[in-house]
Amino acid sequence: MSVSVQATEVPSDNIPLSLAIRLLTPISDVPNVENTQVFVGELPDKMPVELPIPKNAKILGSMVTEEACIDILFDVNQTSEQVFDFYRESLANNNWSEVGQSRGIVWGSDRITFCRGLLSPSLTVSAYTVREGPTEVRLNVNTDQEKSLCIRDDDDYRKPLPKLVAPFGVRQYGTSGNYMGTSTIESTTLNTDMNSSALEIYFSDQLKEANWTRLSGGQNGPLAWSTWIFMDEDGLDWSGQLFALEIPKLENQRWVLVQASLAESHKR
Repeated sequence: MSVSVQATEVPSDNIPLSLAIRLLTPISDVPNVENTQVFVGELPDKMPVELPIPKNAKILGSMVTEEACIDILFDVNQTSEQVFDFYRESLANNNWSEVGQSRGIVWGSDRITFCRGLLSPSLTVSAYTVREGPTEVRLNVNTDQEKSLCIRDDDDYRKPLPKLVAPFGVRQYGTSGNYMGTSTIESTTLNTDMNSSALEIYFSDQLKEANWTRLSGGQNGPLAWSTWIFMDEDGLDWSGQLFALEIPKLENQRWVLVQASLAESHKR
């Protein structure tokens, strides 16, 4: 499904458009700037799906990329939970269903995702309540069937990782992974004042609850790490690694990675 829009010119005395896009987008997701349109203070002219917007919301802007993704940013004087309740109720009346994730590193309490079906566009709603200010809301619509969060009806491809939830209130900047059957790797970037040691402990507790057994661990400068072994529900043995890194020169930026590799005795 293609999206056709007209770009809004950004005044030359403001920040250059290409720089704004790169500053506002996670490194791993920076789009082709030449084929990205930004709309200041308004929605795109054409939308692939009809989306409700809370009453009295202040539209800050929107962005359309060549990857068939639309991002909308607005402020609203509601709490995060009120925003989520608004979208749960409004979208349910239009045949959208909230979807969850049962494996891998999942988004914390600051976002929810909706689908209309297996091959439908996905809609992700993120809401961050700013202290003594409005709630910042971001809507992401992905109409690319190959990249839509609705393309899979289960999380089997993330086996054998358990469900790992980021700390409450921590902002995440994308999750990426590599899933090869005999090796599964998933990582995410977090914005938090928790150091790497605290994050390693936080995610280790969840691995222990999933019956992973810790073998060793330690701290090397900004990097905290641990190694694990476990048996999955099919009786296969795996080794695991967990890493938490404080990204140099980027205040409060942390990178977390979890990996599982099938034991050599099970490989053909």
